[in-house]
This record gives sequence, C-alpha cells and structure tokens, in this order.
Amino acid sequence: MGAETFAPLAAALLLLLISFPVHEAAHATAAWKLGDGHARALGRVSLDPRRHIDPFGAGLLLLSALSGGGMIGWAKPTPVMAQSLRGGSLGWAIVAVAGPLGNLLLAFIAAALYRLIGSLPASDTIGVLIVYFTYFNASLLFLNLLPIPPFDGRALLTGILLLVSPRLAEVVEGLTSSRLAFPLVIVLLFFTPLGSLLGDLSFELTKLLLGPG
Repeated sequence: MGAETFAPLAAALLLLLISFPVHEAAHATAAWKLGDGHARALGRVSLDPRRHIDPFGAGLLLLSALSGGGMIGWAKPTPVMAQSLRGGSLGWAIVAVAGPLGNLLLAFIAAALYRLIGSLPASDTIGVLIVYFTYFNASLLFLNLLPIPPFDGRALLTGILLLVSPRLAEVVEGLTSSRLAFPLVIVLLFFTPLGSLLGDLSFELTKLLLGPG
C-alpha cells in the first residue's frame, strides 16, 4: 500500500482516535466550565475515543477514506443543556465554537510537527500522513462553522444573534431547525460550489500552517 493510499486511511483513524474526541471533549469541557455538568456526568469530558465514537459514523468515515473520495463521518453529539449555561447566549456561542477551535489547535500542532521533521522527503509516509491530518482538521474547522444543523455554526450563529436581536435569532433558529436542513447540506456540499469553497479554504489554511515546501 503506497503512501498516497495509506495516508488517507491512517488519517481517518487519527480523526476517530484524536480529532473527534478533542472536538467533542472541547464542547463538553466548555459546557462544564460554564455551569452545565450534563456532558461531564456522561463521561464526555474525556479524550477516550470510546466515549465519543458513533459506530455508524466511524464505519462510514473509514469506508469513505478507502474509496478515495471525500471523507464522510461523525462522532456522537455532545449533549448540552443551554438553560444551565452561565452567560446565556454568549455561553451557548462559546460552547459551540469550542469544538471547531479544538480542531484548529490540532491542525497547528500537526503543522508544527511537520516543520520539525522538515528534513524528511515530502513523499515520506509520515510527512504525507501529517499533511492529510492537518488538512482534515482544517476541513472540520470550516465544515463545523456552517450555520446549518448538525454543524456547530448553527448554535454559534444563534448565540451571537441572541446578543444582537432575539427576534432575528428566533427566525434563524426556526429556519435552520427544518427537517430539510440536513438534506440541504448534502446538496450544498456535493452539488454547489460550497463544497469546493470549503475545500479551498481548508487547503489554503493547510498551506499557511505547513509553510513553504
């Protein structure tokens, strides 16, 4: 198995073992620190992948990695009781953005590691794996900022709008709560330029973090 084939699959495994747990644990930790201990009571303030893995989402992620196409997968959503959070809508927004920021942190760490082993050839398996891992975490960052369920951007946008205009927040909440929201995401990602835009943003962030080379 060549590096170009092995690296996406290995990166998918790292997403399951590292990226998804960090993302969900970040949500749980932020909620706990802001007064909602529900996720903590369920063991979600943990980096143990077993606490966060959704079997169907994990299986789909690995299959999509093997197929060579775009990766599709997910972890178990972290339960948050918004009414228990200090700070009201601001607390809700902080919890929402904590997950994507966790992926951004992982992308920074992976890029720093890549720079440390910069003497290795670009085609080296480890180097290729780190590049993929950086890119996929950048992708998780931008994807989860979409203001459509099931992504964190919906809660983030609602939390911010509540600070400005509760009425507008209520309208947006109603629109994004539609059962058609998730099918709309599939259409937008695969049949409109949005998917390419997210890919381009992830690629540019990856290049920025990895540096010239």
